[in-house]
Amino acid sequence: MTEQQYLDNFITHKQLVLKYTTILGKHFLAEGNAIGIRLIANGYIHDIEKFLPLSIKYFSKPGEDCRLVSNRHYEKTQHHPEYWEGIQNMPELFLAEMVCDWMARSMEYKDDIFKWMEGPALKRYNFTKDDEVYNSIIKFINIINENTKDIP
Repeated sequence: MTEQQYLDNFITHKQLVLKYTTILGKHFLAEGNAIGIRLIANGYIHDIEKFLPLSIKYFSKPGEDCRLVSNRHYEKTQHHPEYWEGIQNMPELFLAEMVCDWMARSMEYKDDIFKWMEGPALKRYNFTKDDEVYNSIIKFINIINENTKDIP
C-alpha cells in the first residue's frame, strides 16, 4: 500500500473511532459515569502517533518492520490489552476505547464484530463468554449499534 493509501485508511479509521467514542461517551455521561468525557477526548487523540513520519513509513509497508512497530504500538498504547498484560486488567475507559477501535475495524473490513468476538478475540486475548469483561464488551457493542442506526 502506498503512504497515501495508508493515510486515507487511517483517517477513515480515526473518524469511525471518534464517532463511536462520542456515542459511547455520551451514553456514559447520560448514566452519570464521568469516564464519558475522557472517552470522547480519547477519540480525538486515538492512535495519534500513527501520523508520525516513521509510523507512516512502517505501517504502509507490510513485513517484519511493520509487525515490530505494531507490536510496540500494542504494548505502549492503553487501549490495547497487551499494555495491561491482559484484557481482564483493562480499566473501563480503555476497554471502551478498545471496543470502539474494534468496531471501526469491523466496519472498515465489513466483518461481523460478533463473529470476531466469539472466535479470534476470545482466543487471542484469553477470555471466555463467562467473564465479566466479555459482558462489558458486548454491552458496549450493543450501545454503539443501537445508537448508529440513523447515523451514516
